[in-house]
Amino acid sequence: MPKICQKLRWLSLVLMLNVEDAIAQMGMRMPPPDYDEGTFNNPTDFWLAFAIALVIFIGPTLISKDRFESGHQLIYWKWVITSMIISSALLSITRSLGITLTGVIVTLILSFAFSRKSWFRPSKKRDSNDLKVGLAASEQGDEITAFFKLESAAENGDSNAQTLVGMMFYEGKGVEKDYNEAVRWYMLAANQGNATAQDNLGVCYYKGEGVQQDLEEAVRWFKLAAHQGLASAQYNLGVSYIGGEGFTIDLKEAAHWFRLAAEQNHPKAQHKLGFLYRYGFGLEEDVKEAIRLFQLAADQGEFESQHSLAEMYRMGEGVEQNYHKAFHRYFLAAIEGFP
Repeated sequence: MPKICQKLRWLSLVLMLNVEDAIAQMGMRMPPPDYDEGTFNNPTDFWLAFAIALVIFIGPTLISKDRFESGHQLIYWKWVITSMIISSALLSITRSLGITLTGVIVTLILSFAFSRKSWFRPSKKRDSNDLKVGLAASEQGDEITAFFKLESAAENGDSNAQTLVGMMFYEGKGVEKDYNEAVRWYMLAANQGNATAQDNLGVCYYKGEGVQQDLEEAVRWFKLAAHQGLASAQYNLGVSYIGGEGFTIDLKEAAHWFRLAAEQNHPKAQHKLGFLYRYGFGLEEDVKEAIRLFQLAADQGEFESQHSLAEMYRMGEGVEQNYHKAFHRYFLAAIEGFP
């Protein structure tokens, strides 16, 4: 819920406490202080106050953009209705007792207390449901529904949902592509320790998408995610060490991170580690290990590994020379996208 709507609701509390002045001006009077037949024996005044309160409270929701985009207005019904009832009741009681100022103070205190209670806020269960519904919609190809549901959970602090919303902005799925928005959502999730968001944020800094390019900042985010065991971040960190981007070239350190990612079956990391073994960069040369890693990556469709295996079969490097297998590997590399 946008902050402006929350402020409008706070303002409405003050306005609502003056509602009886408006009632009096319309010729309808609340019971005088010495009215001895009970505060609520005049239902017209109470329900008129309640109706005005209803308009005042619902107004901010109706004018907020999330009313139309995420359906968040439903989340706040408990808070809205309960506050209206209590405020209207206090309005009548304090007027009838001649202690309006006390009513103002009590109403504000109670309203603040209610707004702080967790059951007047979106529950984790609801966030979880929005996340599940969003993921299900995405799997079914309904990207628009997926975006709205995931955004609902993301706005309430779910780091997984924030990451997914960032990815949808980054890729333009269910919403117009916007790198700046992608970075904003990644940052929110990354600051909560979400490894995928940290890795994605590192990629944005690495490429200068949505932020000014900053290789050192990219590496910082890669490291945070890599130390949490995320294979893609470990791979990205390894690439950074090979290219000397963000710090000094260190092939041994690159091999370390590639190995960690390769052990999680990351095909590109398997290929890079195989490359280092093939030529003895940062590691002792081991052609057999290189072939094994290339094979693992190739079986997952890594075309660079297909091409490397084709060359090794053509030249008989570490394997028996075999032009038929070489041609087969070249063909697979070509159809899988090798330039």
